[in-house]
Amino acid sequence: MTKRTLLLAVFLLSFSLQAEEENLIRNGDFSSGTDNWVLETQDAVANSEILNNAYRIIIETQANEESNAPYLSQNGIELEQGYGYTFEFTAAASLIADAENTDLSIRVFIGSNDDSRTPYVDTSLTTFELSPSSPNTISIPFVMREETDNDVRVEFSGGVNNNLDIISIRNVSLTYRDEPVISITAPTSSTTYKAGAENTIRWSNTGTLSHVQILLSTNAGEDWSTIQERVVNVGRYTWQIPDETISDSCLIIIADTSATFADTSLLFAIAEDVGDDPDPVDPDPVDPDLPEGELVINGDFSDGSSNWTFETHGGDASGSVVDEEYVVTIDELSGAAWAIKLYQSDINLKENKTYLFSYEAYASEPRPIYANIGLAHGPYTSMTGGDTIPVRLSTEKRRFSTVFTIEEPIEDEIRVEFNLGSALGDVHIDNVSIIETDIDGVFINQPNSGTVWRNNSTQTIRWELNSDHEVITLEYSTDDGESWELIEENIEFTLGRFNWSVPDVVTDNARIRILAPETQEEDNGQGEENSEDEDAENGEENGEEDEADAQLVVIGQSEPFIINTLGVMFKYGELLINGSFANRLSGWNDLALDNGAEAEASIQNEILSVDIDNAGSSSDIVLSQNNIPVFEGKEYNISFRAFAAGTRSMNIKVISQDDDSSSVIFEEEVQLPSDWQDFSFDFTGETDAITDFEIHMGGSIAPVFIEEVSFEAVDPTSARPVANTRSRTNQSIRIVQNRGGRIIFQTPGAAANASIDIYSINGSRVKTLAVESDRVVWNGRSNAGRMVANGAYVMVYRDNLNVMTRSFVLR
Repeated sequence: MTKRTLLLAVFLLSFSLQAEEENLIRNGDFSSGTDNWVLETQDAVANSEILNNAYRIIIETQANEESNAPYLSQNGIELEQGYGYTFEFTAAASLIADAENTDLSIRVFIGSNDDSRTPYVDTSLTTFELSPSSPNTISIPFVMREETDNDVRVEFSGGVNNNLDIISIRNVSLTYRDEPVISITAPTSSTTYKAGAENTIRWSNTGTLSHVQILLSTNAGEDWSTIQERVVNVGRYTWQIPDETISDSCLIIIADTSATFADTSLLFAIAEDVGDDPDPVDPDPVDPDLPEGELVINGDFSDGSSNWTFETHGGDASGSVVDEEYVVTIDELSGAAWAIKLYQSDINLKENKTYLFSYEAYASEPRPIYANIGLAHGPYTSMTGGDTIPVRLSTEKRRFSTVFTIEEPIEDEIRVEFNLGSALGDVHIDNVSIIETDIDGVFINQPNSGTVWRNNSTQTIRWELNSDHEVITLEYSTDDGESWELIEENIEFTLGRFNWSVPDVVTDNARIRILAPETQEEDNGQGEENSEDEDAENGEENGEEDEADAQLVVIGQSEPFIINTLGVMFKYGELLINGSFANRLSGWNDLALDNGAEAEASIQNEILSVDIDNAGSSSDIVLSQNNIPVFEGKEYNISFRAFAAGTRSMNIKVISQDDDSSSVIFEEEVQLPSDWQDFSFDFTGETDAITDFEIHMGGSIAPVFIEEVSFEAVDPTSARPVANTRSRTNQSIRIVQNRGGRIIFQTPGAAANASIDIYSINGSRVKTLAVESDRVVWNGRSNAGRMVANGAYVMVYRDNLNVMTRSFVLR
């Protein structure tokens, strides 16, 4: 035999083994006796025997009328959501002597193996009449519509009519259906479509299906009409429902054009489109318990969380009222401040009215939050605050406030919200208020308590126009108001803004104040504590002032704000967004490819895998995040876990964005092992810089696997947290059987959230297996139900405490 002939023979043998349908029923031909099968008699008396590869149930005493015993069952079968299956068996039965009911019936149950006994096959289709003279072969095609279950129970009930003497069952099989399986996902039983409007029908399918037809019944299936006789299968169809099509007993059928394969929806409704609710609504509701003019209900949280909504979009956070403060605890971020929020809707704001928005807040450690008043839905227009102006919290409770005016009519729903998803830890919020005000004075809106301005930059000072002043003077302080420096004199007050060249200073306690001649109105709502006497005091401290300055009084003063070299706030803790990859690649830039490099990044089970086709040099394949502040003299730690499916290295870099001094602030080359390894590096910032964090993965085509990436500003006064919540274990995963495309893993046993992921050598996840005992069986099929090729794979075991990997060859 030539080498080519041998290879062809091996290929054909391999193909025939993979093409052979796998029976998900163990010992379905009873060639191993009663192994894997359980006979439950309950109040019946019955015995069993194996005769000619058939399982015979001999019933000596019938069960009571309420029981369907005896039962023959098998569990531990895995069915995957969205896939089609065929359950098939051959059976025969005989009647007891003098039976009044001569129906030879058995019932089949395929469903969950728990107390709920959720059926996965319509129970109206699973009672079958048998022949006393010859065996019947029964086939049940079905689609697994429930979530994937790896402990499915298959059960035969022999006591349906309590009249059988002997039941014989043989050739039991449960196999994947290779032909197309259609599954309608919309409409559902809770759907109400609108007549006269466009509505979307949705479905999915396995197998190859180029075109479908769509049918409608408005009387629960008695009559059918055609919506579309032939339409390209794209998984959805936008249906313009006729005005007269109104019914609460509608059904949809999606079928192939030959009507060989089909799926029928659950009953749904089509109703008349009545448009907006015509009932009149009080446009200006008033809560009798609120102070006059107050728009926020339960702003002091004395009534718990009533009228407030806490909402998360990814990440891990919780909120509750403690000691009449709303406390939000954030354990994991999702990549955006708005993704974790506390809000109250239905805030009634009116045109040409001015409002004072105030609240008290503090945090477990210094951090920013974003307080906003704006539209409750797209385009999410902000009236004040927004998602770009942070409010800087400290560990001490402080009051924050701002004034804003509504200049145009508002017809949409308004809400007040606190967006908290920018840092970990606890945030406390109290005494939230929005109240109409007639402040006759000056309120400085920018800078505010969350402002960080870059020195030697131009920034805009803004104030609210609620006074009749003509000209003003602006001053700034870098020591929280102990001393003041002139910004500009004789500024036209009605401009409401002034562009300031921020001086070359660094301070956490900057302030702005506005002064006006004392002959003008002096009452104000923000700086009223700064009297003429206090201004005179400041004049004594700073030296003798000229006569003109002595005639000025303070009419407004800002909250303390920050000036530094970067224009961003320094904070301890995590600097990366979504370093855990829990939100896939959110927060990360697209994989940068240069000089013909070819690679693809993907996330599976919170693991980044990078498959590389053309490696180029080290810097030709880069994953990065931008705009990370590094401050001089501060300590930083970079950590991650990684391995490679081959021998290779990888570079970690922190690079300054400053064009004038573009430089590498930190760089480390690491040699990647073939199994998970923890890496951790410390460095101290040598200059203030806005940086890019980069992972360089070119230079080798070996796939790279990375998880739990962290770039942290380290607080030297706090205990360092454990770098990784997952840890090694001295236990290991063993393979106790590997033959015929079937493999059995010996695991440490069932543990919280335990799972096994199977990856191909190029890093693609092939299969996910739940771990519910110390032995886990993989049948060689992918998550899509296809037999995979023999060859090398990587197994990754995870639970809440451990991560273990090993490579193996599927034979």
